[in-house]
Amino acid sequence: MKTYGFDVVFSDAHFDYLDIDVQGYELEVLKSGGRNIKNLLGIHIEVSFVEKYVGQPLFRDVDVFLAERDFTFHCFTGYGTRSPRGVKVDGSSVNGINQWLWADAFYFHRLDDDEFWGVSNRLVKLACIFHCVYKSYDFAVHALKRCDQLGGSVYCHEYVRYLQEMGVDVEEGEDSEWIMDGMIKKLSLI
Repeated sequence: MKTYGFDVVFSDAHFDYLDIDVQGYELEVLKSGGRNIKNLLGIHIEVSFVEKYVGQPLFRDVDVFLAERDFTFHCFTGYGTRSPRGVKVDGSSVNGINQWLWADAFYFHRLDDDEFWGVSNRLVKLACIFHCVYKSYDFAVHALKRCDQLGGSVYCHEYVRYLQEMGVDVEEGEDSEWIMDGMIKKLSLI
């Protein structure tokens, strides 16, 4: 069967967010989408921890590929387990206890890339993804705080006030750069 790469099929398209679940072929889709991938704010992708299909890339392969393209892992949103062959849990061979076979993972473009995020509304869109899709209100606050820093807006303050009115206990807080600076200084003393 002839297949076409992501950038070929979507040669004129511009995406902010991509959701990929193609039964073990996810890394090939990513590899064929260089132009589109570099412009994505976030990627929701199924990853595998155990080879289900011959030669299938695993989580570690997808994670390295995305990290090399400036994406940061955020969270897993779902996962599937199985028991070893010949073992049943609660009467089923499908109900595993602890070994994850696959998971859905969310990655976003690293937030310290000022050139990437300087493009109009990208951080606002990412904040909407964090809020609406993942309920990651803390990262929505963080994205809007970066937006305010880069563009002089006041979205973060308004969003925090909205969350507080909705009963979510969140504050803007201090920047954590001082924490990293302190850690680096401690490591250099060791």
